[in-house]
Amino acid sequence: MAKRMRTGKSLGIGLGIALVVIVSAVWIGNGRLGGDPMGTPTGGSPVAQTIAPSATSNVQEDDDLSVPPPNTPRAIGRTSGGEWTIVPSGEEQVAKLGAPSCYGIETDYSFTGNYQVVYTPTGGQPQVVGKVTESPLVSQSLEPEMMSTIALPGAEGLLYYPQYTGCHGIPFYLFAEKDGHGMMLQFDQNRNEPGISDSFTTSLEANKRPKVVNGQLITETPQGAGQDFPIRYVFTPDYDRKMMVLIRTEQLDSKGGGAAAPLDFQKVALPPDRKVTVLKASDVAEVIEDNPIAGDRFVTYRKKGDTENLHAYFVHDGKSYDLGVFGAMAYAYRGAPEVSIDSLFGKKTLTATGTYGAAYAATYFFDLTDGIPKPFLAVESGYARYADFDGDGINEITAQYGTPTYLELYRWTGAGFESADVAQALGAKSVYVADSSTSAGKKVFIAGFDDGERQYEYKDGSLIPVITK
Repeated sequence: MAKRMRTGKSLGIGLGIALVVIVSAVWIGNGRLGGDPMGTPTGGSPVAQTIAPSATSNVQEDDDLSVPPPNTPRAIGRTSGGEWTIVPSGEEQVAKLGAPSCYGIETDYSFTGNYQVVYTPTGGQPQVVGKVTESPLVSQSLEPEMMSTIALPGAEGLLYYPQYTGCHGIPFYLFAEKDGHGMMLQFDQNRNEPGISDSFTTSLEANKRPKVVNGQLITETPQGAGQDFPIRYVFTPDYDRKMMVLIRTEQLDSKGGGAAAPLDFQKVALPPDRKVTVLKASDVAEVIEDNPIAGDRFVTYRKKGDTENLHAYFVHDGKSYDLGVFGAMAYAYRGAPEVSIDSLFGKKTLTATGTYGAAYAATYFFDLTDGIPKPFLAVESGYARYADFDGDGINEITAQYGTPTYLELYRWTGAGFESADVAQALGAKSVYVADSSTSAGKKVFIAGFDDGERQYEYKDGSLIPVITK
């Protein structure tokens, strides 16, 4: 990999605009933004130190520019335990770009110098925890840029972009506050030359920039010179080493497909109205359907005082338990409900689906381990089906809804359920479960895109493309 040239100390006022042009040419020439996303290689993690002497600022002659005070922050951010700033540590040059380019427009400002990352804990002393090696910084104003927050696993994170646009991509820096300590996280790509960088390059497209999914930092780099495909990078934090460690890369096709798509699972809470109580016989105005099931009975009924909703109760050992609302009365007389008793998620389970509209249903799951129904999941986003999609011996649940068809995937964690939007993870127009399975017996998802359909399998929290001939 070609090493990036460094500008060293500030070059002085006289270079003016030429400085920006020269540095930009260096970036383009060595492939920094077009291909390899590594930032400036360093020898190891930055160590907190005392603040350098006050900086001085020089400004190209321009009626619209004023000299910034020494140590003027170029970026600021906050975490719950302190404040973060990017400040010059020596002479700084400020100039306008003067002409439009892929780095900005002519009225944008460039800042050239050496910059420190300073963390100041609330009530404590400022600490230098790293440095910004990109130069120049580019901004649309003289005001400090605001760092953006990112929820790292077990820590609060901040993202800093030293430029807001670029020719192929833009670099970013990542900072973290964990257990009251601030740190700059470097990027360890497990390479041999030398493998560690202060910054990383991400796509110009906002939806492909860094995000945390299932405890992993995911970002995509653009398709650069000499590359056939853009690349997705997946990192996991190692806070003891102050590193983001690369765990895998995924080759994408030009539309962002063709690689594992991680699902953003969120915890599912049981709706507060899904409670089981002992049935009051006086509440039953009319029995609609009385369905025997495995020695018990599942009964739908019209409740006194409620003309809109269908209700249901479950009878076990002669006792009746009210299960609550179970659909719309408008659909109450259109055949027997879908009810089954199965062994799911390590428990005897009652599964019942109620209809609320022409294309809208909800499925409710009850634990029958001791015979008394206890609700543990309500899938209210569509028709629910279950199957072991990843082959681990535990069923997942899918809920399809809408036109075009969208799909939610539910997984059991051992303590509860999490769900994820499959279409959103793939960036697909529609998603549904295929009627047939793969040659290995796995169920697959069919995702629709502008250029056609693709098949995906579910494994390890991600969707994996199925290669079809």
